[in-house]
This record gives sequence, structure tokens and C-alpha cells, in this order.
Amino acid sequence: MRRGIIRGATDQRAIRIEKINVLRRAGMLAYAERYEKTHFLNDAKLLPTGQEGSGCRPSHRDPGFRQTDICHMLDYSGTMQFALQKNKLVEKFDLFMKTVDMGDFVGIEGEIITTRTGEKTIDVSA
Repeated sequence: MRRGIIRGATDQRAIRIEKINVLRRAGMLAYAERYEKTHFLNDAKLLPTGQEGSGCRPSHRDPGFRQTDICHMLDYSGTMQFALQKNKLVEKFDLFMKTVDMGDFVGIEGEIITTRTGEKTIDVSA
């Protein structure tokens, strides 16, 4: 049993290292020193539709439609969803889908939109 745990951890480590290398080859920092946040998530939810906002950390990825992925972020103030649209992000959409795992720290920027169900969402642009 113990060998299986160690092997699984080693496999997971190799996968994470490869994801870091993919990010670096794409010219992105895997471990940025700082990300200037403009809003905490509960504050971003109060912004009017059309306002620019940003968050800090996804806590859950929920694969949605083939061209759009809805993800959820978490910070100390609460949670909020964000939308990744392949037609807007092009290569960055695929890069995000290949390299970001649940619990990873990421910074996003985008416009606040309201979905058909009435939920405030950050429509990611960067």
C-alpha cells in the first residue's frame, strides 16, 4: 500500500512539473511574485454589469460547454464564478484547460456580466 502512495505522489509531481514547463514555454510565469488584485470577490459581485473586475483563486473547475468553461473562485470574502470563452481567449483557453488544477492560485481580469440565471460572473479577458 505504501509503495502505491509514493508512486502516486511521484506521478503527480511529474505531471505538475510538466504543466509548469508548458506554462514557461508559453512565456508565462508559473509562480508570479505578486498579482495586484483590484477587488475581493464579494466586492466584485456588487459591481454593475459591464464593470471591469478581477479575482484571485479558483476552488473548483466545472467543465461546461465545449467552447465555454465556467469555473468558481474562492478568496477570504466569498466565491464567484468566472467564464472562459474559447473564441475570446483563443490559445490561452487551451493553456488554462491543460495546466490549471483545482486549488491553483490564478489571477484573472475581465468584465462583470450577469448570466441568464442572474449570477454575477467575470467574463475573462486576460
